[in-house]
Amino acid sequence: MVLRSRRDGRAADATALALCLTGTHAAVLTQDHEGGPWTGRARVDLATSHPRAARLTRSPTWLEDLQVGHDGVTTDLVAGGFGQLGLRDLRLVTHADGRPYDDGSGRLHLTATSAGPGPFGTGHSSVWALDPARLGSAAGAPESGALTHTADLFVRRRGSSAVLGDPAGHLLRVDDAWLLATSTWGDFDPDRHDASVAVTLAETGADLLHGVHVVPGEPLPLPTDDPSVGVWDPHLLRTDDGWLVGYVSATRFFRFHPVIAEGPDLDSLRLRAADPDPGAVGGARPRPAHPGRARGGVPDQHPVAHAGPARRGLAAGHLRRHPSGRAGVRIRHPRRRRGDARGPALTWE
Repeated sequence: MVLRSRRDGRAADATALALCLTGTHAAVLTQDHEGGPWTGRARVDLATSHPRAARLTRSPTWLEDLQVGHDGVTTDLVAGGFGQLGLRDLRLVTHADGRPYDDGSGRLHLTATSAGPGPFGTGHSSVWALDPARLGSAAGAPESGALTHTADLFVRRRGSSAVLGDPAGHLLRVDDAWLLATSTWGDFDPDRHDASVAVTLAETGADLLHGVHVVPGEPLPLPTDDPSVGVWDPHLLRTDDGWLVGYVSATRFFRFHPVIAEGPDLDSLRLRAADPDPGAVGGARPRPAHPGRARGGVPDQHPVAHAGPARRGLAAGHLRRHPSGRAGVRIRHPRRRRGDARGPALTWE
């Protein structure tokens, strides 16, 4: 079945035409004038229309053998990897202890989900460099170079040869290696009766800040407080006592809440705290506490966990040290605000 935009399904005098293959989805977009926005015209999921062909789209060997050509007269022909129609799930690249990763350039590094022209499986993880010195009323304009794309990351899960654009993750430097934790949205199908989302963890010595990489992902088992159909949006933090991992857990799609797990290592995580209120948070994110801050005379040395932007309003939380010296957890939800819905980067009508 081809999905054609009711509003934009017919193009008048397009100056450019794009045929995109992202995941199992093929899409056609047009541009009305040079430098103008791209408009989605039609999209088809090969997994439904051509299942055998769809399996090939996950194969690096098949993709490497693709050739680009055309019929008729053209003035220009460009081919390459798909960029993004928008960014979401932005997160700092960090050291294991939560400090922003510093490569000596003065720039901050971010991971993001590069949104594709379709549902979950059309996106992928990307890496960006942010130059704070270029931010400002004029310097922060798109052409200022404040934000620069540096890498694209894909995952090959255990037991599979398929390459997937699993996004919504966290990249951190641990000693002399990189850890990449991602969410398995790359092949998520909400219509499947057993639909689920999990977290994978990859470790590599490759330079994930630059270039295009496929990393082997291993399952990262995360505990949940209730029967769960999925966990996603992981954020990892190493402390003196071991590891803290923040994420969300869903009792059904898309009713989810923040969770914190802890353990001496990432193979032995246990539930530490959860807020069952379905505030639709975008992930619980442990981070180092402010040095020197104290509550009740006890230095607040435990990490802080921030829950990300909600789909409706904001949510936030933190880990704190109890005045008695015990480590406590509190995750709170401010009042939701109406009218804060965030739509997709490209809407197919």
